[in-house]
Amino acid sequence: SFSDFCQDSGLIGKHFNISTADRLFISANYNDSANSGGNSAKELLRYEFLEVILRIAKAKYLEPGIYDSYQPALEHLLS
Repeated sequence: SFSDFCQDSGLIGKHFNISTADRLFISANYNDSANSGGNSAKELLRYEFLEVILRIAKAKYLEPGIYDSYQPALEHLLS
């Protein structure tokens, strides 16, 4: 599951917890029923995965004020 991925990757911490991970997964994976195109509610498509990575960078580094833009926040997350 996505929360296991976040835990195993060391993403869970002071500014990012399991409930936030679950909320961001749901947000990035949202599809209205008319446009689902075979996308499962339990899986992320490639563009949804990239979206959730950006959302994690925002939750971990932008919202707490650690960084003031996406570029350094994303670089820190990926390194």
